[in-house]
Amino acid sequence: MKIGIVTPSISREGGGLFDSVRRLSQELFKFDNTVEVFGLVDDHSSADLASWEPASVRLFKCFGSARFNYSPSLRKALLRCDCEVILSQGLWRYISVVIPDWHRKTGGAYIATPHGMLDPWSLKHSGWRKRLAGWLYENRHLKRAACIRALTLTEAQEIRRYGLQNPICVIPNGVDEPPITNPLPKPWSSNPSLDGKQIMLSLGRIHPKKNLVALIHAWRDCLLQPASPLHDWRLVIAGPDELETEKKLKILVAQLSLGSSVHFAGPIYRQQKAAAYLGASGFVIPSLGEGLPIAVLEAWSYGLPALITKECNLSEGINAGAGIEITSDRAGIAAGLQRLATLTNNEHSLMSARAKSLVQRKFNWQQIGREMSDVVLWVTGQGPRPSCIIS
Repeated sequence: MKIGIVTPSISREGGGLFDSVRRLSQELFKFDNTVEVFGLVDDHSSADLASWEPASVRLFKCFGSARFNYSPSLRKALLRCDCEVILSQGLWRYISVVIPDWHRKTGGAYIATPHGMLDPWSLKHSGWRKRLAGWLYENRHLKRAACIRALTLTEAQEIRRYGLQNPICVIPNGVDEPPITNPLPKPWSSNPSLDGKQIMLSLGRIHPKKNLVALIHAWRDCLLQPASPLHDWRLVIAGPDELETEKKLKILVAQLSLGSSVHFAGPIYRQQKAAAYLGASGFVIPSLGEGLPIAVLEAWSYGLPALITKECNLSEGINAGAGIEITSDRAGIAAGLQRLATLTNNEHSLMSARAKSLVQRKFNWQQIGREMSDVVLWVTGQGPRPSCIIS
C-alpha cells in the first residue's frame, strides 16, 4: 500500500514531532508499505533529510506566516499523488486545508493526528485564532477524517470533548533503545559550576506551555531551605527556543540570583541529547499540556526517574513506579524536586529499572508500527477493525 504522510516539519525544528513522525514512517515501511512523506522546507530540513530513509521525502517551500505554512506547491503535489491513504500530522496549519481537498478529489481516506493540539491549554492559547481557524478549515479537516489517532486515552477524551464523533485509534508515540555509552561530553561540561554536581534535566521545546517559569521559581524555593538536598544539584534546561521564551527565563534566573545553579544548554540533538540523558540523575517536565511527550519516554529509556504533571498523559508511568506525579504550581513542583533528590540509591535504582521496563514493553516502535499498519488497512477496507479502535 502507498501511504502518504503530511507533516509541517521533517527536521529537528519540529521538536518531538520530528522523531515521532519519522520513526513511524520507517516502521510502516517494514509492513509491505511504500511511504511518501510530504514536508516543508526549513533551516534544518536539508541536513535532516537523510535520517528519514527508507521513506521517500518531498519538500515544499512555504510562504507568509510561519504559523500557517501556506504552500501552493504542496497542494499541487498532494492532489496529483497516487497515495491510497494519508496520515495527517498536527493541526491549525495549511495542511489541514489541503488534505480534505485531496479526500474530496480522490475519495481516499485519511487519518488525522492532533499530537495534543486539542488539549485545554492549547485550545485556550491564542484561543480566538483557533476558533476562527476551526470555523474556516480545521473542523472540516477533523470531521472528515476516517479515523483520528489519539496518543493516549486522555487525548481521546479531549477529542470527544471537542465534539468529534469519528472513530479514534489510541496508539502512543514510541522510543528507541538508547546507546549504552556516548563519546560526546555532556552539553554542560563547559560550565565549571556544574562539575561534580547531580543534574536535574528539563529537555524539550522552551515554550510557555512547558511551565518553566514555575519550575525556576520552585527551584529557588527549594534552595531557600538550608537543609535542602538540592544544594548539591544543578538544573539544566535544554531545547530549542520558541517565542523568545528562553530570553525571558534567563532574565528571571538573573533576577532570582540563580546564575550558578541553573544552566541553559541550548538546543541539543542526537548524540548531544544522549550525552545529556546519560549525564543526568533526574528529569522534570512540569508541562501545562501535552499529547504524549517524547522527551519523557526518552528519559525513561535511559532509566531517569521523571517528575511529570498529569497533563503529560503518562499515568501508566506513575502507576508503574517509573516517575513521580507533580502538580503544575510551584509548590507542587518544589515538593516533587525535593522528593526525587532524597531518593535512596536503592529507590533510584528500582525506579530506573521500572522506567526502562515500561518503555520496552509499551512504547516500542515495532508494536506501534504494526498497530498503525492495521488501522491503515481497516480505514481502506482491507482489514478487520483493530483492537486499538475505540467507539
